[in-house]
Amino acid sequence: MRWIVTAAIAANLAVLGLFKYANFLAFNLGLVLGRPMPVLDIALPLGISFFTFHHIMYLVDLRKGKAPSYSLVRYALYISFFPQALAGPLVRWSEVMEQFGRKVYAPGWQREFCIGIAFIADGLFEKIFLGDPIGKNHRPRLCTGL
Repeated sequence: MRWIVTAAIAANLAVLGLFKYANFLAFNLGLVLGRPMPVLDIALPLGISFFTFHHIMYLVDLRKGKAPSYSLVRYALYISFFPQALAGPLVRWSEVMEQFGRKVYAPGWQREFCIGIAFIADGLFEKIFLGDPIGKNHRPRLCTGL
């Protein structure tokens, strides 16, 4: 089992290396050989580093015995939980996995929903009636004294 996890980590790094560094290595190899090497015309998948390091983080914990095995559906949900990437660094499986099993509409969800809508409405109001007028009247000053 440990060798499978190690191989999965190596495969993740190999895929990341292929997409991010293949053309760099081909260019440098061409410099060493004295002739241009063909460029690989492959598109960099969106979020490849995020997903790769997310996989590796879970696999390392799995290899150390700190993470349990999950069903493919729950694991895919954890790996593809992209919104948390906007909030900061990668989140360990232990911080979010238990949330995926919770009932979505637990008692009291209506209050939480209304508070969220109020924050969104307040933010839109402030943007439209405060931010837009201030931004419209603000003209950047050019530094002419230099």
